[in-house]
Parts: sequence; structure tokens; C-alpha cells
Amino acid sequence: MDDENDLFVCDHILWGLREFPATDPRAHAYVGLAEDIQILDTVRRSELAKELFRVALATERDTPHREVAWVALRCWTSLVELGEFELLALFLAPGTEVETMQCAAQCVWRRLALEPSRPQFASLEARLAELLTKSIDVDWLSFHFAGSLTANLLLAYATLASDENLAAVVSRARALDFDCFPWQLVRSKVRRMQSHVSSHSLPSSCVNRLHLLLP
Repeated sequence: MDDENDLFVCDHILWGLREFPATDPRAHAYVGLAEDIQILDTVRRSELAKELFRVALATERDTPHREVAWVALRCWTSLVELGEFELLALFLAPGTEVETMQCAAQCVWRRLALEPSRPQFASLEARLAELLTKSIDVDWLSFHFAGSLTANLLLAYATLASDENLAAVVSRARALDFDCFPWQLVRSKVRRMQSHVSSHSLPSSCVNRLHLLLP
């Protein structure tokens, strides 16, 4: 059951997000408050997720406010029902900034790796596969920002793809020189997630698939 103070704070955040335009710094302050709240009430969770997603959409291509979109997306990920998760594909669309794509990919695998079974999101899986086809490339990976994005795309794809499709992508990545692909970063993220699942006794089968990514 939620504490009365938590409910009050949640209602205040909802008021602020609805009162001010998504690009208004006052709305951004309420997005920041949403990072620190934990709420169990399903109606309020749904309403808060809806408002945070609206802010994320409005700010993700607005250079001065792009970081607000990333915070809103992370909060949304922790609140939204799994059935709406495919909406993250909007933040992986062509023309999206690299940092926003990375945030979206992180949201995918950090949430879905904790699910008890592999979910089915066809359009999200297809978009991740498309991005990986372009990312597993020596020239692309030579850019300083590309390694982190590609690692997160691969982790996200691993939580959605069939064993056969995942094996094909991993095979392509392993065909590159070891130092070319960000395997160390992938390994670090997988082991941290596995440790988190183990320490909290979470019944996740998805996170166990991530060990397939370890070279």
C-alpha cells in the first residue's frame, strides 16, 4: 500500500506535468521529481507514465531539453504496463539522435531482461535488428560513440530475438576483430544484470539468455 505522502507527491507531479508545456523548465522539474517516487497505485502509475511519455516525445529532438526526454523515458519504463512497451520503437526511429537511441535501447533490455519469459514485440525487434545490421560494421564502430550504442542495441535485441536470430547476429559480431566490437562493455553489463537478478532472487529467464553474448 502506498504511503499518503507518496500519493500526495505523485498527484503533485501529475499536476505539474499537466499544468506546464512539455518544453517548459517547470515541467522538467516535475520530471526530475518523478525519478525519486515509487508508487503502487495502478491508476496513478498509468497516468504518470502517460504524462512522462508525452514529455519524452516532445523533448527528444529538442537539443536544449534532450536530457529531459532521457529521464522521462527511464521513469516511464519503470511505470508502464508491459503491453505498451513497443512504444519505445518511436525512440529508435530513423533520424533519432544517437544518445536517445541508446537510452531507449537501455530501457528495453533493463526492463525486459527481468521478465520471467521472452516477450513478443515484433516491430521493436525488427527495428533493433535493422539498427544492428548497420552497427556491426568496422567503419561505424570506429566512431567514439558507436561502441556504447551498439552494445546496448545488442543487449536489447537479445531480450526479444529468437535463439536462431540472436545467434546469427552474434556470429556477425564475432566475425569482427575482438578489439573492434565492444565485447568488454557487453560482458560488464551482462554480469551486472545477472548479479542484480541473482541478489534479488528474480525469476527471469530472459537475463539468462544474455550469457550467450559473452565471447
